[in-house]
Parts: sequence; structure tokens; C-alpha cells
Amino acid sequence: MRRSGRLFAAAVLLVLAVPASVVAQTASPGSESPGPSGSSVAGGGLAVDAPDGAAPAGTTVTIVARDPSERPDELAGIPTTLTFYEVQPADVTFSTPATVTRTIGFGELGIEQYDPFTDGVILGSLFTRVGDGTWAWLQDASVGLDEADNRFTVTGTTDHGGPILADVVGNILLANEDGTTTPVGESFHVEGQVRVDATSRADIAAVAGTTSDETVAKPGDSYDVTFFDRAEGIEFQCLAPGTVHYETTFTVHGVADVGPLSAISLDGTDVSVTQSGDHTCS
Repeated sequence: MRRSGRLFAAAVLLVLAVPASVVAQTASPGSESPGPSGSSVAGGGLAVDAPDGAAPAGTTVTIVARDPSERPDELAGIPTTLTFYEVQPADVTFSTPATVTRTIGFGELGIEQYDPFTDGVILGSLFTRVGDGTWAWLQDASVGLDEADNRFTVTGTTDHGGPILADVVGNILLANEDGTTTPVGESFHVEGQVRVDATSRADIAAVAGTTSDETVAKPGDSYDVTFFDRAEGIEFQCLAPGTVHYETTFTVHGVADVGPLSAISLDGTDVSVTQSGDHTCS
């Protein structure tokens, strides 16, 4: 299978890149942001969107930002420079899962200037302490990119309050293999490559695609990218002249399932990253 020169170049540049110095955090530890039950509550870099009636009547949900040095004792040996947050009251339960969104500025990751060609899209998840004192990943994990505002978002769902921490383990490099135009009867490809530390078991588990008009182009088969670790792609078949908007979703399995977090027995989790763009069939 053909290999994207753009993706290959990005992988090489990423290995050679030197991280920039860390700039200011997105939130001041100790700050609070209260909100009524059934509303969106924001506190610094964290927002919780609980459906109407999900929390007990009369409950006020508050988000408190904490310095990394304040993390729970069992996490003391886990290195982190990211502010974490507590959803209070800690014993609140949501009858319908609440959506949690952690905004991570590029500066929190030591990125002064961001270029998706060389820096890739962040791979990360959120985890929390559950009622019995154990730790678990938030469910329904996904990652978004807001390049204009110099930040990523990591989302998940939870049914309770308590501390919520972000774990950032690497990134995924994405590329459209064949540029922006493909002759009718041929296919264009979108590829992704997971870039994480050598001990991680994270891998692309599935690739799926959609287009805005399947009479012009439709998704075909996914495939392993030959000779490259943790890289997969998907083809889109051009059927008729026209321009379509495509979306390719890479599901990465086992994010952060090894390393320091193994001390608290977290199982692996899946994170979805979407690559989108416009392509012309000619």
C-alpha cells in the first residue's frame, strides 16, 4: 500500500522536534465556579454539562481547580504539570451521565506554536476516583482540536463528582495521502499514525469514514500502512465529478494503559480523533 509522504515527513519532524518552554496554566488553582443542577458549569479549563434533572434537586455543582501538587496520595508518584479539578460535592451522583470537557491550552503541553503537520493531534483521556476509592477512565472519550484558540479539548462522561485528571500520552499524526483532487474511478486515502512512548500498547483499533455525498465519493476499506508501526488508513472511492466533505474517525485503543498509571490499575480506554476536509473528484 502506498505511503503518504506528508505523514512520513511529519513523523520524522516530530521525532526531531525539541519541546518549547511551558507557559501559563489555563486556570488558577483554588478557583471555583458554581452552577445549578442541570446546567453547564465551567471552572478554568474544565466544564461539566449535566442534563436537566440529572443531579438531586437543590444541588449546586461546583468546580474547584487544584495545583498538581495537591493530587491524591496514590497519585503522588505520577508525574504531571497539569492543573486538575474537583467536581463538588464529591458525593453527588448524576442519574444521567454528565459530559465533562477538559480544555488544554497548547502552553500547558509546552507548545508555543502549533502546527498539526508536525505536532499532530493530542491523544489523551480523563480519569476520576469512583465511590469505592478506585480509579476509572471517563467513558465516551474523544479529542477535539481548536487550532484558532490554541487549545485541545478532551471529553468524557461521568455519573459522579470527585477529582478529574487529564492524562496526555502522545499524539496522532494525520494526513490526506493524495492531495485535494483525484480522478473519477480512483481513490484517495487518509492515514493516521499513533506516536507514543515505546512501552505503550496504544494502537489504532478502527478507522471509519463518511462523505457529504456518496454519489460523488464514498468510503471504502481501511488498511494497515505498510512498514509503519501503529499506522492505518482508509480509502475513499471517487465515483463522479464533484467536491465532497469527508470525515475520517480514528479510534485509538489502549490509550495510557501502561506506564505510571498502572500503579492505580486503570484499564485501557478508547479515544476517537476525527480528520476532516474537502476533496474534489475530477
